Amino acid sequence: MEAKISKLIDQLIKGTQDNTFTWEETGKKTAFRLKMVAGAVEVERWNGSDENTGVMHDMVDITFLKPLGEKVDKYAFSDIDEPSDHAYLSKLHDAARRNALRVDEVLAGLFGEIERKVKKT
Repeated sequence: MEAKISKLIDQLIKGTQDNTFTWEETGKKTAFRLKMVAGAVEVERWNGSDENTGVMHDMVDITFLKPLGEKVDKYAFSDIDEPSDHAYLSKLHDAARRNALRVDEVLAGLFGEIERKVKKT
């Protein structure tokens, strides 16, 4: 992975984990988008198969878009061919997913509701 892309992913992970960034769902269940003034970033996870062997593998990609949605660059990594890059970008995908789906908020709400109901009994 290029150093500038690695650094950008670092910043995206940090900003996502500290809630500086707000990701949103896309039309795809496993893709999430971060809109900014200069453009947007989209991360997606999907399954692919090797054209030569047919072996299935997990893929994760990051796409950079202009403000109106035109794709300008894309990087995709396989868990088989680029395992360290795949794991690294998967960390961003997981953080973006949790952020877009508001996982922590939903779990906190459920926990609070369950705790209140259990205390009543």
